Amino acid sequence: MTLVDLSHLQPALAPAEPAWNTLRPLVEDAIDNDPRSLQTRIGPSEIGTSCDACLVSKLAGIPEKRDGGAWLPTVGRAVHEWLETVAMMANGDRARWLVETTVSVGTVGGVDITGHADLFDLHQGEVLDWKIVGPTTLKKAKPCARDAARVPTVFPSYHVQRHLYGYGFTRRGLKVRTVTLAFLPRNAPSLREAVVLSEPYDEQVALAAIARADMFAAAINALGLEHVLAATGGHTGNEYSCARFDDSIAGPGHRPNTDQLAGLVAPQAPSPTAAGSNAA
Repeated sequence: MTLVDLSHLQPALAPAEPAWNTLRPLVEDAIDNDPRSLQTRIGPSEIGTSCDACLVSKLAGIPEKRDGGAWLPTVGRAVHEWLETVAMMANGDRARWLVETTVSVGTVGGVDITGHADLFDLHQGEVLDWKIVGPTTLKKAKPCARDAARVPTVFPSYHVQRHLYGYGFTRRGLKVRTVTLAFLPRNAPSLREAVVLSEPYDEQVALAAIARADMFAAAINALGLEHVLAATGGHTGNEYSCARFDDSIAGPGHRPNTDQLAGLVAPQAPSPTAAGSNAA
């Protein structure tokens, strides 16, 4: 086989320097300026955050502090895109898998909350949300496969997120039977280490999350951001986003504790969840 000569593509060689020295800043700049990294508008994946201070901050559009060139989220995003391709290729003449579908889960503060759901199985009426995780998160997920009631406590944001996406699909006219979190190992050599947590769709979980966020939005409009943030008692430290917000925005005395919005907003009672999970 004769291949085309490529010599015309190459200029005179530059002074010797590792190509990685040039490539790394290009990669990090692409990560930092990716539209998903720059997005500040709240979506279904953030409505269910268990930390009131984080939710209020997100609703107010306070920018989060980010680590430059965040590699792990980029790996996760790349795997999401590859899984999207797999599902699309698996669709026949009559599609079974809906990928990256836009859904609306209702309004918060008069603003329509939309997002993109990873995967929906039309045949089973099942929402699937991919989580590309390391060994620590995978270890936390495994007991949840044996006891589905642990999920709202161990993964509160993810739990609410899956039901919000389910609600979004019902609002687009589809029947939703099951909502699933699929924890896929980032470091394991096989998908045998994946943990898949499923439960029946519960509309009330989604409605309670929207109502909670809407109350916070109303409180911000009525009382002001500083007052509402101060009333939260600070970030709990239970969410990844807790460390990304500047506590000083709430003024003196804004310190982490778990006494959230005492006396300002009525606490939301947890919705009972049905059992039904499995590990793959």
